Amino acid sequence: MSRQNEALTLLPENVRLLQVLTEAEIGEVMKAIFFHWSGVEPDEAELSSDKIRLTYEIIKNQVDAVPDRTRSWKSKRYETR
Repeated sequence: MSRQNEALTLLPENVRLLQVLTEAEIGEVMKAIFFHWSGVEPDEAELSSDKIRLTYEIIKNQVDAVPDRTRSWKSKRYETR
């Protein structure tokens, strides 16, 4: 799964979920999300706490539910019609 030309979208409720975490915890969650989004599944056993694993699962499920139609304007600009 290559998503180089797509956008990663977070719902407002998931942004609020991240806001209660420390900067280090946010970094750990987002790093795992970026790996998942790029097609490399992170080892969830290596996440530092249950809070991080739960946050990762919630955001991962939301990211997976967003349709693949969020491509950037550059990729649509050169489409053949």
